Amino acid sequence: MLLYFSVSTKGILTAKNEFLLNGLPDWYSATVVFATLSVERFINYNAVIYFMAEKVIRDPLYGFISLEKDELALKLIDTPEFQRLKHIRQLGVSFMTYPGANHTRFSHSLGVYHLSQKLYDLLGRKDDSNGEKVSIAALLHDIGHSPLSHAFESVLTPGINHEEWTKRIINDSATTINEEIRKSIFTPKEISDLIIKPSNPAFLHTMISSQLDVDRFDFLQRDSLFTGNPSGKFDIKRVLRTLQLSDAEDDLYVQTKGLHSVEGYLISRYHMYNQVYMHPTTVCCEGLLRNIFKLASDLAKNGDLNPPVTLEKALKHETLSVNEFVQLTDNDVFYALGLWKNTRLMELNDLCRRLLTRKLLKPIKNVNIKNYFNNRDNIKNILELKGFSPDYYLVWIEGSEKIAYNPYSPDPVDQLNAIIVEGNKDISEKLPNLKYLGIGTENIMGVPEECKDDIKGILMPENK
Repeated sequence: MLLYFSVSTKGILTAKNEFLLNGLPDWYSATVVFATLSVERFINYNAVIYFMAEKVIRDPLYGFISLEKDELALKLIDTPEFQRLKHIRQLGVSFMTYPGANHTRFSHSLGVYHLSQKLYDLLGRKDDSNGEKVSIAALLHDIGHSPLSHAFESVLTPGINHEEWTKRIINDSATTINEEIRKSIFTPKEISDLIIKPSNPAFLHTMISSQLDVDRFDFLQRDSLFTGNPSGKFDIKRVLRTLQLSDAEDDLYVQTKGLHSVEGYLISRYHMYNQVYMHPTTVCCEGLLRNIFKLASDLAKNGDLNPPVTLEKALKHETLSVNEFVQLTDNDVFYALGLWKNTRLMELNDLCRRLLTRKLLKPIKNVNIKNYFNNRDNIKNILELKGFSPDYYLVWIEGSEKIAYNPYSPDPVDQLNAIIVEGNKDISEKLPNLKYLGIGTENIMGVPEECKDDIKGILMPENK
């Protein structure tokens, strides 16, 4: 109900009460917006009164994210498993490098949900069950992330990645998420399959998991905003508007007029990986964190350390149940670090203090891998002479590089993920320079600052 009329401030309250007395549901809310029509104060206001049952979330990227039409999404957001994402940092330990990077998987998941709805509407599809299904899959796509996101996945649950945990959480009958989905028109398996597997029609899965998906659209912009690095910005509105459905309405393609907007998106991804996600300080900090938990695990298995209850099974490399996994957040990790920085186990004490006070391992960049392997014994000796165990005070990140875009190829995965341009051409045919965009890092070694110059002198004698 929408009413426009001119009243005094006193009359507005009277009007609101009249409408409520006349049988409007008590869960309706009233928003009153005033625009001054006179220079005199408190008189002659133009009032627009909206009575609506609208639920919106204010987001720093998109303004308002509306949940007005999606009762299932509202219920899922309020589940303990989804609320847990408020305590999982989107970029793990990147806040050690970019202090603003404290945003969470919670806000990212809401952003992906929002973009999936926008894209589905722009594709001209009717408001059908597939639209709701893809938005719910988008909302839940990261529900299985470990504490500190990717940085900690291999430590807490080796061999089980976040996609597998997402599948398990959605399909476990004991989770509230599973219960809410079963009450809807969907099955939990439908939702988890759409997140993980190719779908029919194919564009539903492509929307949330491909080289041109709403997941990447959101995290590039969101990570750019919170790190303060502008490299992740691209023309998202233009990209969304130039995506179209194929004639068979099975998959997506890019209109020719959107070619350079998509190129801008791919270049943004290239810069964000090289400048933010693979920053040398960040990857050394991740390595230090893994070493801390490797040491804690060794001590726990030997009976020398009593870890916090929530981390005990993980540190002893025992299999976690879904219920045990969804109790874990960043808070558990930092609680453990806070305890251990005061332990009498001096090595664990020192490593935790280094991480918590940002006395991190220092990166030595562009290490020649042959020099590293030829000088491992010398490096070990330098560390030990300074009182540092090489098992825990040395981080080695072997360089890797991949192209920022994988073109269409005989590989079925590349065929599913290829970005197709109007005329059924792979985007790399129109933009051949994409092959020069390499994502990755050089060989990096992280060592205590006390040893850095000595070790660098061995590895790079020409720079001594």
